[in-house]
Amino acid sequence: MSQHDTNLTQTMVFLKKIHKSNNIVYLCQSKSSSNYYALKSYSFKNTRIDPAYINESRFICLSHNNVISILDKKPKNRSENDSEAYFSYILMELAPYGDFGTLLARSKLPDDPKLMRTYFHQFIDGLEYLHSNGVAHLDLKLSNLLLGEQYILKIADFDCARKEEDGPVLSRGTKNFRAPELIKGECYDKKACDIYSAGVILFCFTVGMLPYYEGRLINGHDLEELLRTNIDSFWNLHRGSEISDDFKTLFVSMVNPNPSQRPKIEDIKKNKWFQRSIYTDKELYSIMKRNNQIPCLIKRT
Repeated sequence: MSQHDTNLTQTMVFLKKIHKSNNIVYLCQSKSSSNYYALKSYSFKNTRIDPAYINESRFICLSHNNVISILDKKPKNRSENDSEAYFSYILMELAPYGDFGTLLARSKLPDDPKLMRTYFHQFIDGLEYLHSNGVAHLDLKLSNLLLGEQYILKIADFDCARKEEDGPVLSRGTKNFRAPELIKGECYDKKACDIYSAGVILFCFTVGMLPYYEGRLINGHDLEELLRTNIDSFWNLHRGSEISDDFKTLFVSMVNPNPSQRPKIEDIKKNKWFQRSIYTDKELYSIMKRNNQIPCLIKRT
């Protein structure tokens, strides 16, 4: 990003809202370079800077191909619509093809096991980078995995992320993706929490659905309970005969309710399912480029 691009109020044009949950994310374009960016805004909380901004902005130093880049941040900026209102923002690289939660829910990705293993590799590469730098994400889920330029997976949204030296984990993660210890407020191994969520994501990538729903029966079955107590029944309800034993072993180990018994990333990489073939970056781009089901946030010329 050019030096001029860092001056948001003078060089950025807000085009539209592209995401809204706790914070609004805008699609922006630089007047000087015509480059597109994503801007995440944080409203002031009782005239004070949002703690979520304070936390997420700490990770501006992260730099990895599979982690969204934070390019600029500003703790206090005056609203154009209200002279008395302020907001904070972080400016990020744009992931123009949306998030994996939406793409999988709408069947926008090709039905290709090798493709999903390729994306799981990218996800694990990004997660390994975070963990090796003392960062635990603590809210890994499909909607926080974005599809960036060249159709590369990007881990995003560090509102809940913590560093090794940080104090107790206060967040509770996201329902259906979070580790049991996060629900209980007893997270003592932050990285192990991420491994659990990564196991749920692995299942979604490969099987095409969540492994279970917290506190909800599916066709009369408590799938989470079956996962813990009757694994054969669990797999029978998830087309288990079509799933390799190597995959089953990897998934079950990653979602072990005991954090100390979950695999480390180096162990995940040793699994035979994980070590099967994946696409090169060039092959991946070619496959995804041919898939006209994925909408793009910006017009390509």
